[in-house]
Amino acid sequence: MHCVAARVGGAVRYLGGKYRIAKYLAAVVNGARKRGQWVWDPFCGGLSMSVALSVAGPVWATDVNASLIAMYRAARSGWDPPSEITPEDYARAKRLPDSDPLKAFCGFGCSYGGKWFGGLARVHASRPNTPPSKSTRAFLRDKLPLVASVARLDFMSVAPQPFEDPPVIYCDPPYAGTIGYAGTDAFSRKEFVRRVRAWSAHTDIFVSEYEFPIGRVVWERKAPPQVCFRPDAVERLYHVARGSL
Repeated sequence: MHCVAARVGGAVRYLGGKYRIAKYLAAVVNGARKRGQWVWDPFCGGLSMSVALSVAGPVWATDVNASLIAMYRAARSGWDPPSEITPEDYARAKRLPDSDPLKAFCGFGCSYGGKWFGGLARVHASRPNTPPSKSTRAFLRDKLPLVASVARLDFMSVAPQPFEDPPVIYCDPPYAGTIGYAGTDAFSRKEFVRRVRAWSAHTDIFVSEYEFPIGRVVWERKAPPQVCFRPDAVERLYHVARGSL
């Protein structure tokens, strides 16, 4: 069983998106940061959390997905995506190289539920007169510039280390027991837990999950039924405080 929520309206459509609760999660994370302190969002996905976190200071948004980051970097450099995508455009985009921003624009931003090429979504459920391509285009134009830095990086490849002024880290990894993300290598939950534990020696780290073995729950809310197939699912934010382990 898994949730298939997508970031819609205020962010790029993306499987497992936090658009509906980003402001609540960000308020908790931002409460733990010092004035001007960076937040690292290493599983940035559709950027809903990166944008919400940017309200209180600079955010470094990274993701392992090459196609996704290519789209963000192209948009920051002036690339103007199309306002409409036809079924033919959508089918052709899947064969594009990851370096072409149109691939992620279609594969994520215009796909049903934000699932990587999971079928062309014709309209937003919440705004039936607005095609997904136009909403994604508006987000890239209006919201993406709020995020201080965007780069491709695999969180699991960065060895935990001390910094003179370490960033707070917010992680929204693939949830345990949920559908994986196409276009990336298999995700090791066991290794991720080890990384979070190691990073907590140097900085505060927050993790979004249903259940997580370390840290304490600082926010939770039952997942709404319209975005999750698990009737008992509860979205939780865990805080692993610096030096607590």
